[in-house]
Amino acid sequence: MYFLHLPKLYSPYLKGSILRMSDLFPVFPNDVVQQVKLSLKLPEVIDAIVTRQLVNTVSTRSGIQVNSTELQQAADAFRLKHNLSSAEATLAWLERYRLTIDDFEALIYAETLQAKLSHHLFDRQVESHFRENAAHYTQAILYKVTLPNLRIAEEMYQAIAANETVFHEVVQQFASDENRRRNGYWGTFMRSRLPQDLASRIFSTDPPTVLSPISPVLIFVEAFIQPELTESLQTQIVQDLFSQWTQENIDRAEIRLEL
Repeated sequence: MYFLHLPKLYSPYLKGSILRMSDLFPVFPNDVVQQVKLSLKLPEVIDAIVTRQLVNTVSTRSGIQVNSTELQQAADAFRLKHNLSSAEATLAWLERYRLTIDDFEALIYAETLQAKLSHHLFDRQVESHFRENAAHYTQAILYKVTLPNLRIAEEMYQAIAANETVFHEVVQQFASDENRRRNGYWGTFMRSRLPQDLASRIFSTDPPTVLSPISPVLIFVEAFIQPELTESLQTQIVQDLFSQWTQENIDRAEIRLEL
């Protein structure tokens, strides 16, 4: 159980303070569960719990373990990723998330075990999966600009098609300051990371081209990048295969929820 002390609060709509320094708000485990439910987060929390149980069960049956060296390396990588460069920063981070040192070690162990199991299950499938699904990993370099309304977006699209202007001039005319500085650059996206309907439209074009607008947004497809099976892509494919395997097992599992 946690207790939350709130400082003196002020409201412009009420005279004086709403709360006193002595006000105390107890937060019980049942309150946490209820808030998770009311926030509509319960399904993903349950999925995460079942995933952890699945990883533990399959790892045990497969003889997969995590040694102290691997744990230390994973902990160092975690602190680097989260900018926990000092003991003080790490302790402050733990306090923020209400974690003990034992909780932190359990977190690192769970992440490391899951990574080892993922590679154990799917490393040998990476190359064949890549060959069969290379199109899903093709990337598109995309730019976009939001116009005031659909009519103006259609007018600008027609002007670009008629070579009366170019996309980046439209960006300079209509974009926000931040987007203008980026010249409308949106990002480089894999096909599999885009909404299916948008991906279908983008990857059926012949870059460089601007998509005909169906909203007040113009999207410029600059180029496609054909995929290569790099180390980072191999890791991503393993993660994709593991996520698919996990979801299939969750869908088949009988989950008894006791709250």
